[in-house]
Amino acid sequence: MFEGLYSNIAQKYPNKFVKKKNVLDDDDVSVADFLVSRQEYNRKDISTAFISDLKNLLVEDNALQLIEKISLLDGTLKKLQELYQDEDIPNLCDFYQDLSPVLMQKYWEINQSSIDKGSLDHFFLHSLHIALEEEIYIWQGKIN
Repeated sequence: MFEGLYSNIAQKYPNKFVKKKNVLDDDDVSVADFLVSRQEYNRKDISTAFISDLKNLLVEDNALQLIEKISLLDGTLKKLQELYQDEDIPNLCDFYQDLSPVLMQKYWEINQSSIDKGSLDHFFLHSLHIALEEEIYIWQGKIN
């Protein structure tokens, strides 16, 4: 007698019984997800997603694609800074500052050794990975 009585309540009142999806419900949260959701988040949430994005960049094995992805992340962080002006949003300024001496060191190592200059892409990629790992370490410290 009461089988179908409550089965269509969610259809009649869709906004009342449907839980709004939170970006943080996903295991693999990206910084870009915060732009899409437009919900309010704190610095720790965004920093955690930033670290996740940096770790995902470490998987990249092509220097040019890695540079493109870093540039996209940098642009996303700048848009987030505009959206969350009151929060201290992560940025890549420290990353770029740490990358500079690593690149100079790697370039010096290449020129001091008999290593084939064709492997310059490999050394550049390695330099980017070193700087990314340092950035991850710094931001993990800021969260804790």
